[in-house]
Amino acid sequence: PSSSQIFTVPYEKPVSPVVINMIDLKTAVSFIKTDDAGNPVSGAQINLIQAEKNENGEITAVKDTADNDNDIVVHSFVSGSEPIDLSAFVKGQHCYILKEAGVPEGYQKAEDIGFEVSGTVEKPQAVVMYDARNTFTVTIVKTDTSDSDIVLEGAQIGLFDENGEVISDIHGEACIGITDAHGTITWDVLYDPSGYEVRELQAPKGYAKKDIQMYIDLIEMSDENNMIHIHLENSKIPDTGVRNDLKIPAGIFAVSMIS
Repeated sequence: PSSSQIFTVPYEKPVSPVVINMIDLKTAVSFIKTDDAGNPVSGAQINLIQAEKNENGEITAVKDTADNDNDIVVHSFVSGSEPIDLSAFVKGQHCYILKEAGVPEGYQKAEDIGFEVSGTVEKPQAVVMYDARNTFTVTIVKTDTSDSDIVLEGAQIGLFDENGEVISDIHGEACIGITDAHGTITWDVLYDPSGYEVRELQAPKGYAKKDIQMYIDLIEMSDENNMIHIHLENSKIPDTGVRNDLKIPAGIFAVSMIS
């Protein structure tokens, strides 16, 4: 709505009419849902709730006394990859609260956001809600193909994103490492809806390298504690019986050539 205007009407009849122009500025408010890295988050169920400012200036929800003091939901929608226009559902200078009613898998529920509508077409207002990504623990175990009780130390393994780039763990360290004496390597990584890919970069000594590019769906492959266990195998390099470490003395070789 337009702001209030104070005006004075002359006591005597004015020569010309007094004209007062009041212009309603069209509201322009959009909603953006992202993760803690700034990537769009789709699939979140959001409620736009009617609110007001209390005596302390805090924005609080208006309760519906006719409906067991429940929140008054003005509009419900689902977040997508693009900003969502809320202009048709809000009024200028009024207060609202955005509440996440349904959280997409792989994310943590965001806190409620209270705001007062101030956006106009000339100066749009964007309300951003952040969902932190969950942490997943990925453990890879390397064993012998013919005997799973034989664990393989020394295999170099890496985790890659959809662009083929090595990802970083929650500590910012590159997810490339060597399996330990237990044949395992573990990383704590943040959720990515695109998933990750496991690659073997170097085989354990005495074993053939396995050219794998295994896709990891963090939701489908994890348990209730966000733990993912992957079992990979390597086959021994066949023993041909030829010893490459034997050295023939030069003198003996020379004699054999002469005879």
